[in-house]
Amino acid sequence: MRSRVVVSEGTLTALADAEVAAILTHERAHLRARHDLVLEAFTAVHAAFPRLVRSANALGAVQLLVELLADDAAVRAAGRTPLARALVACASGRAPSGALAVGGPSTVLRVRRLSGRGNSAVLSAAAYLAAAAVLVVPTVALAVPWLTQLQRLFIA
Repeated sequence: MRSRVVVSEGTLTALADAEVAAILTHERAHLRARHDLVLEAFTAVHAAFPRLVRSANALGAVQLLVELLADDAAVRAAGRTPLARALVACASGRAPSGALAVGGPSTVLRVRRLSGRGNSAVLSAAAYLAAAAVLVVPTVALAVPWLTQLQRLFIA
């Protein structure tokens, strides 16, 4: 099965070639890294937990993180300026539910990030560690009490 990037005719006519290239690189980065699976897993966990336990902030942070990772790939291939222009041009566009789209509510933050200086290796490592912590900490918090109870059953 081949993955495809769908771009509207309006987007193709409204953007310069460099901006279209930046968008295509951004979307291909999502496909290559399988960001759809990451988002699906986090959305499932978010929906599975009771409202008092789950955090919309964690889900929003993961959604932003996958966009920033795809932005980084587009910057490496096409540069900051074409991507920033494309993001601004597509900011008001709407995508189907569940689709990874160039525009969206995080556009202002992403454009500000693109207008700043580049990321350091330390910042990138911190972002990956934070994403890992979002997965590991709740898992450990749920598993440790269960394993303790399981151990008591086998010892008794």
